[in-house]
Amino acid sequence: MLTTLERGILIVVGIVITFLLIRMFLIIFILLVTPEGETYKYGVTMGNRGDWHGAIVHFDRVIEMDPNHEKAYASRA
Repeated sequence: MLTTLERGILIVVGIVITFLLIRMFLIIFILLVTPEGETYKYGVTMGNRGDWHGAIVHFDRVIEMDPNHEKAYASRA
């Protein structure tokens, strides 16, 4: 049998985990569905294939579309 404190802790942990899962889903959705997300994805694919110049060109396009796209800056570096 759980004490009131243990139940409270489990509820808080459950809420935090739910919040994190929703946040991760939204980030993935935004990155993959928006035009800059698609362009970012192409840049990652090109980089994985070894086409560094093509990847940088795509990351530059993403930055032009969304100057606050942190992953594009990080990937470009």
